[in-house]
Amino acid sequence: MKKQLFEKSRFTLNLLGVLFVFLLTGSNIYGQCSAPPVYTSIGGNSAVLCEGSAMTPFTLNFTGATSFQWQRTPISGTPNYTNVSGQTTNTLSLTNITKADEGTYRLVATNACGSTNSANTFQLQVRLKPVITTQPQADIQVCQGNTLRVSLGISGNANSLAWYKDDVLIPGQTTINLSISNFQSSNVGQYHAVIQPLAQCAGFTATSSKSSVSLATNIAFATQPPASQNICAGSNLLLDPTITGTANSYQWKKGGNNISGATNSTYSINNVNSLSAGNYMVVVTGACNTLTSGNYTVDVNSLPSFSTSPINATKNVGETQTFTATATGTISSYKWQKGDTELSDGGNISGSTTNSLTLNNLSLTDAGQYKVKAFGAGSCLS
Repeated sequence: MKKQLFEKSRFTLNLLGVLFVFLLTGSNIYGQCSAPPVYTSIGGNSAVLCEGSAMTPFTLNFTGATSFQWQRTPISGTPNYTNVSGQTTNTLSLTNITKADEGTYRLVATNACGSTNSANTFQLQVRLKPVITTQPQADIQVCQGNTLRVSLGISGNANSLAWYKDDVLIPGQTTINLSISNFQSSNVGQYHAVIQPLAQCAGFTATSSKSSVSLATNIAFATQPPASQNICAGSNLLLDPTITGTANSYQWKKGGNNISGATNSTYSINNVNSLSAGNYMVVVTGACNTLTSGNYTVDVNSLPSFSTSPINATKNVGETQTFTATATGTISSYKWQKGDTELSDGGNISGSTTNSLTLNNLSLTDAGQYKVKAFGAGSCLS
């Protein structure tokens, strides 16, 4: 009876001539709420899902609520709940889930009297599909007896990883780094990796591209340029060794020092001069060994030059004519010509290989143009 009188009673109070009338309903003034929302569900839930999937909707119940807002906080660490955009009913529903959706969720119910947090939560863990971020090297050469190493990069969550050679499973190779010691010809083949996902992402297996692995061999010189050669100034120099096996790089040297930019299999100089003389060598690098040649000694002989030349002459039949020319430098021989025909001693001709040519007892057939060549060291021609 007392409760009934309290819940709905009218009181009047005449104070200083003013009449106050109160209509009470419970503990609040008539027309307002009686209390914040009341949580009525029992128990929370959790799920472990693959990225890109959708969760089974999860519902929590309140009485007396006029609005809802789901909030999320990281699973570990100090709770720090923030509102989840678009989740404003009492049912949590997420589609195309990403790693950013992972966390612990609670529901906040609100009315005019305030807000109430759900006593239970929903915990979501997200598993990622395995993705190959770095493919194995396409072509690999391995020296006999060395270690084969093939690696790849992956992201996401993997349940297992396995390597295959020619599509046959390699036992014990279960990391991103394949390693096979004491490489032999039997290890030559095509290698690739297969990454299996966690159960939540079943069907999203990742398979790498194939790496072609071959057996590298030692390189060796097949032929080499002469150990020593004399060339004439103004001519061209070519040093051209040949290599068996696969050479990866070349570096030519002169006097023991690298020649800038000389990294081809051959080395050449056009129009050599005295500065071109010296000791040349080449360092050749292969997959398994490095070759260093001996010295290729190059001497450059200067060209002879004439200080005096033959003088035109007019003679009578039966007289003698001597042409003289003088060349500077180290002269090994001379060669006289009439027109384009080389002359030799005999008959009325003498000195055809010296700097003075003599024609005795001239006849009409001796008339013509005479010229001389001077040969220096190494048969260099003036």
